[in-house]
Amino acid sequence: IVNCTLAANLTQGSGRGALSALSGSSVQVFNTIIWENNNSFSEMDQIREQGGFVEVYDSVISGLSSFSGNNNTDNDPGFANPPVDFRLTEFSAALDSGDNARLALTGPFSGIVLAYDRDQAARILNGTVDRGAYEYAPQLLFDGDRDGDIDMVDARAFEACMQGPTGGIGADCTAFDGDADGHITLADFAGFQMAFTGSD
Repeated sequence: IVNCTLAANLTQGSGRGALSALSGSSVQVFNTIIWENNNSFSEMDQIREQGGFVEVYDSVISGLSSFSGNNNTDNDPGFANPPVDFRLTEFSAALDSGDNARLALTGPFSGIVLAYDRDQAARILNGTVDRGAYEYAPQLLFDGDRDGDIDMVDARAFEACMQGPTGGIGADCTAFDGDADGHITLADFAGFQMAFTGSD
């Protein structure tokens, strides 16, 4: 498991919110955030070795205890808007703290390099990879797809997000709230038009 975010999951029975290693299994975890699963900060509610073996490196784990060492931490990852948006913020302890070497996969996936994050943004921005599924980059206002320009892809996303003065803002729509009033309206569209840079 490399550069994943396993957060806010719920399980029933003897399993754990993020990861259970059953008898005979072996799991390695790198550059990953395992946080507040089963509504708990206890490490036991994040990972359970049920006869299997788990190794964790350069990761963030709620209630870190038995997986201490290996550059693991239990510092708050500073998610943007949990449980709907697990991107990192500029104050996140997960920034620039992973292991770049782990982006080159091994074993049956040898030859694959994780060059992009879950948003399809470049994986390393400040010399060292962030932990978790998202690489932090300041998002331009109205740049919904985080590709550095405001184009027709963003226009279509803006249209889908516009709910009017009584609607809320979905997790993927915050970039379109130009006046920061908590709603996507025609007032925001005026700003979008001014920022528009061209076609796809």
